[in-house]
Amino acid sequence: MRRMAGANRGRTARGWIIAALLGLGCSSSAPAPVRPAFELFEPTNGEDCSAAIEVNASGVVVGNSDSCLDTPWPNEHQAYPFVADSAGVHPLPAGVAASSIFTEAINDAGYILANDETGPEYMQWLYRPGHWDTPEQVPLAFGCDLYALTDRPLPGQQLPVMVGCAGDGVTHPWEWVQVQMAAPGGATTPPSFVPPPATGYAGDGGALAVNDLGDMAGFYTLTSGQRSAMAWTREGGLVDLNTLAAASDGWALRMALGINDQRQVVGFGLHGADVRAFRADLKSGTVIDLGALPAPLDHAAYQAWAINAHGHIVGTAGRPADTGNYHLLADRAFFFSDATGLVDLNTLATPPAGWTLVNAQDINDADEVVGFATDGNVRRAYRARLKLP
Repeated sequence: MRRMAGANRGRTARGWIIAALLGLGCSSSAPAPVRPAFELFEPTNGEDCSAAIEVNASGVVVGNSDSCLDTPWPNEHQAYPFVADSAGVHPLPAGVAASSIFTEAINDAGYILANDETGPEYMQWLYRPGHWDTPEQVPLAFGCDLYALTDRPLPGQQLPVMVGCAGDGVTHPWEWVQVQMAAPGGATTPPSFVPPPATGYAGDGGALAVNDLGDMAGFYTLTSGQRSAMAWTREGGLVDLNTLAAASDGWALRMALGINDQRQVVGFGLHGADVRAFRADLKSGTVIDLGALPAPLDHAAYQAWAINAHGHIVGTAGRPADTGNYHLLADRAFFFSDATGLVDLNTLATPPAGWTLVNAQDINDADEVVGFATDGNVRRAYRARLKLP
């Protein structure tokens, strides 16, 4: 199960910064160099294109390199993971011969999570801080995709938690899952599942984001076949976000893609006839439409991918690539805050001449954004430090 829309979804990077994480197992007492306000990252593994997926609080970026001949969606394509830190861009090795490994997350401690979609079996790889050159297979005995991890351990735990979806293939719907990360060489503790509500849902869902409280956001599939955006908290359990919106508002919230520690959830759904990005506040029980860019993008499809601790949101406007509007062909990256409204991300960053930021996947609490840009021919992963009013 992929959650890509031109590239993977993003999640909020938070403020648990651990030193000596930059580089492949190396440390130095020298101060880290000041990063430029804007960086384009060349692809690795001999590929032509790249896309950035997530940035942590230290500004370390993870992403994928792939062939420009195969668009991220709907075609299957090869992908090779990379990490970019103060020492440059490094390919991440695979534990086995593989050709489709997608990085999903890097947390503030420097743990990296990747899904290996090389057939015949999916598997997940974990890269520990200081040991990015020695990936470990996540020891799960069932079909699973893992998409996000907490920046720090939950209370009573020693290591971060990973979330995603799991099931036993065609005989059982995929459900939300939390997996406690194992110590090096140790066994994974039994995962915890969050099944869908008993009625109205056909199954097949996934937790796509997690905050440092252990709250999750994602979707479950309705009996109608459409997806419904959901969130889960330890106090309140599983909530269909559509219950927060008044019926008269005309919302059909489809997928939740990001959640911050303030329990603000972002994603996308149908608002009337348009595919629009939303922010749902679990504390106040409200849902807002983030709006749209001026023409010709006023009726584009919008997806919000990540929200940071300040409530700053990034996402992508584009053209639907499937009938469910779950995947986009990216046209423009956007930024939203209560102060600015929804604006073109290119007005807040400084890409090189000829390059356009068309996708935004993640934003950290320093307002550094990652995604991919294009010059009309190729895609390049980027990291941009925003110039906010």
